[in-house]
Amino acid sequence: MKKKQLIIICIAILAAITLTAVSVVGPVIRNDGGSPGEIISRRTSNIQKGLNSNAVHFPAVMTGTEKICFMTDRDGNFEIYMMNADGSNQQRLTHNEAADTLCRWSPDGKRIVFMSDRDGNYEIYVMLADGSDQINLSKNEAADRYPNWSPDGSQIVFSSDRDGDDLEIYVMDADGNNVVQLTSNDVLDNMPAWSPDGKYIVFVSSRDDDHGEIYRMDADGSNVVRLTNAVGQYDIYPDWAPDSSKIIFTSYRDGDGEIFTMDIDGNNLTKITDNDSTDWAAQYTPNGERIYFSSARDGNDEIYAMLPDGTDQTNLSNNPAYDRYPDVTVRVYYNNYTPLILRQ
Repeated sequence: MKKKQLIIICIAILAAITLTAVSVVGPVIRNDGGSPGEIISRRTSNIQKGLNSNAVHFPAVMTGTEKICFMTDRDGNFEIYMMNADGSNQQRLTHNEAADTLCRWSPDGKRIVFMSDRDGNYEIYVMLADGSDQINLSKNEAADRYPNWSPDGSQIVFSSDRDGDDLEIYVMDADGNNVVQLTSNDVLDNMPAWSPDGKYIVFVSSRDDDHGEIYRMDADGSNVVRLTNAVGQYDIYPDWAPDSSKIIFTSYRDGDGEIFTMDIDGNNLTKITDNDSTDWAAQYTPNGERIYFSSARDGNDEIYAMLPDGTDQTNLSNNPAYDRYPDVTVRVYYNNYTPLILRQ
């Protein structure tokens, strides 16, 4: 009898978990309506609710592998490629006579957003992970650059000069709708990256220094804070640690580009690489165990990997062409079902 009761209890628990999972829906793209401020406020709230939810945390039977997307000119012009985390199985994803550059994986590992000038100016495109179904999202005569996903995959933050001034930071839904401007300056605001906890966007601005410094703002564009102060030198290409506790970036404060990290308030500045050449555009893996970056130490740009403390630096791309801007995701394959939300 006890065994039968135990089986009944287990079935009931499994049913409750299943109902909880079904009730959690993925990012919904819709026309919110309302003022830009109201739209951003609702979006930020929804992202926080989704990230705070623990509904989809099943220890299901699964296998996963890290995949790196990057840009390379090995075919005569810049195209998007993908490879395994060890540099093997390098595959071409785009086939275009124009420049396809700066790829970023969606949080669920199913899509890649990237820049392309195939329409005569840089636009934001998205495609499936195998390179199919390429769609122009921004559809604007201005230059739209440096796309990056919100942590729940429902939005894309990017920079654009569509307001007639220098580049500003904008956000749009993942289908290209509901474009909202977050910054408004007579100077350059560029290279935005959303924190994994959904609270902040870090970016580069020349508002206080013509060379560019790292700034942080709330996800709705408020409370802008300057984080770096390397006057006369470039601090660029910011991105986040997976737990949102650190910012990784490239700095020229020592004469050539090197990889640095700092706390999200700008403190505890730490130099990770130290070369006579340029190391730049660094990204953490989703589990934080490694860092991928671009390096010119071999006479051309290559994709490198290293441990978070800067040790064990390894060339992954090994190609005489220019390989740049790595971005990594974990492609997870479930034996029993497809997850509704895939957390990195």
